[in-house]
Formats: sequence, C-alpha cells, structure tokens
Amino acid sequence: MIVKLNIVLCFIFMIGGLLQFNDPDSFLWITIYFLALIFSLLFHFRKNKWYVSGSFALGLSLFSILLILKDPLNIEWLRLFDTFQMKDQKIEVGRELGGLFIITIWMYFLTGMSVKKTKFKRN
Repeated sequence: MIVKLNIVLCFIFMIGGLLQFNDPDSFLWITIYFLALIFSLLFHFRKNKWYVSGSFALGLSLFSILLILKDPLNIEWLRLFDTFQMKDQKIEVGRELGGLFIITIWMYFLTGMSVKKTKFKRN
C-alpha cells in the first residue's frame, strides 16, 4: 500500500512541478516539487537517509509558517478552486499552501518510515 501511494505521489509531484512553469515564482516551486519527487524516489529505491528528508520536511514546515505570517490569510477556502486562473495573490498563496501541506506531510511520513527501517536494520 505504501509503495503504491509513494508511486502515485511521485507522479503528483512531477506533474505539480511541471505545472509551475507559468508561475511568477516558478523556480522556488519547481525546486520544492522536484525535491519531493527525488526524496520519494530515493525512498522507493531504499536509498533515503532519514535526516535528509527530515531536514527538508522541517524546512518546508518553517517555510509554511513564514508564508502564513508574511500576509495574514483571509481566504475563502471554497473559492480556491472556482477557476484555475490566478484571481488574486491570496488565492494563489492558499493553493501553494495546500501543495506545501501535502508535500510536508508526506516528507514527514517518509522520514518516519526511514527511521523505522534504520532501527530494524541495526537489530
């Protein structure tokens, strides 16, 4: 189940990264999505180091907090997906936070699974 979910998320991260090319801050988001893809692939091939993916997850958590604190969000969450065009900056930040949340949660999960596998190898 975890292997299949990881493969699905690899495709989602790849598509998410490719869709960022038309964004004004595309370099940042392409980097985040493709790093998530790389860490997911490393986990799939059992090459992931828990402290590297954990550091990435921690960095994403801090970045999320800074993104929220930068501009207090008064987002109407149901309006995020009315259209796929950028209506205003707050809608865009809300969408970016959604992707960031998914990536961060998955990176923490991969980190936990990598730690678990490392502990079992030593015993």
